[in-house]
Amino acid sequence: MSVKENLDDIQDRVIRSAEKFGHSWEDIHLVAVTKFVDEDRIRQALDWGVKEVGENQVQEIERKMAFFQGAQVHMIGQLQSNKVRKLTHGLTLIQSVDRKSLLKEMNRIGQRENMIFKGLIQVNNAKEEGKGGVYKEDLSELLDYVETLDHVKIEGLMNIAPFLDDPEEVRPYFRDMRNLFEKISQISYNQIKMNILSMGMTHDYEVALEEGANMVRIGRAIFGERDYSK
Repeated sequence: MSVKENLDDIQDRVIRSAEKFGHSWEDIHLVAVTKFVDEDRIRQALDWGVKEVGENQVQEIERKMAFFQGAQVHMIGQLQSNKVRKLTHGLTLIQSVDRKSLLKEMNRIGQRENMIFKGLIQVNNAKEEGKGGVYKEDLSELLDYVETLDHVKIEGLMNIAPFLDDPEEVRPYFRDMRNLFEKISQISYNQIKMNILSMGMTHDYEVALEEGANMVRIGRAIFGERDYSK
């Protein structure tokens, strides 16, 4: 199937799944993950109407930024603090904010460049070792730290659920994230808004949408298999 055919199929699936929670297609942010994707296939996605793209590596964002043609660009991979300085032009959102040291550097670079970094707090609610994300019991402290910063705005939460053969088995993790999202939404912050709940990828995005995600990050289902040996 072509990229456009894949996207037509995904749109149908997104609509059906999102409606189960009460969201419409217009409520959903579809982030096309372009890691290891060639420019021709990216062009097809942009021509179809994809408006948001995600990359896992800073160097790929730098290399592809001009090609993204004004699409909103998201950093979705783990981010080293010393790479923040390379993300001051054209980036929309850092989805993988998970520690004070990263926030501190975002704020420092933001002050230097007279700009505001926008991000999502990544939460590791399954406590998977080797995966980024703050644990739930440490989240409140991290949010309080955000409130001390003047060049960082947090727009919501991000989650990468465990990869399990049956997507239904990750539903409790998505539901837990939605409950956490709604709980934080009730707290009055200055630098923090709960506008975005980013969860769900190719394997499990339909379940994530049914549990209230309003942003999904999809790569393989759009672009097909990629060569990860590069």
